[in-house]
Amino acid sequence: MQIRKLNYEVTKLRNIAEDPKINDRVNKIKEKETEVNRFKEEVENIRIIDDKINSADLINENLIIDISSKLPKDLFLKSISINNNTIHLLGISKDKWAIAEFSKGLETLDNLKKIYTYLIFLKMKSTIILTLISI
Repeated sequence: MQIRKLNYEVTKLRNIAEDPKINDRVNKIKEKETEVNRFKEEVENIRIIDDKINSADLINENLIIDISSKLPKDLFLKSISINNNTIHLLGISKDKWAIAEFSKGLETLDNLKKIYTYLIFLKMKSTIILTLISI
């Protein structure tokens, strides 16, 4: 009796294991698992690349915020142009002191290598500044 019952169970399990529908489903699940694992690897590679780009990104939002924080109240930037490792600032000031204050403030920022400030005086008591910053 016991042997006959065990043989029946073995036959039943063998039929399930050899069922083409079940094998197809198992194969599809294995393919999906492989695809998911490959996708996880690709996502991780993208994260690594993104981290490298962010760490190499010299001109980022924080630097722009730092530069903006050094603006005196009498100096207004009209444009900011960013190319590779150079920032071009064009602004207007009511006096030379605000420009000097801005230049000195920029010098306190750690990430900046060279700062060149050029002044253009106008008859209307406004001064245009052009600042080139190398990073």
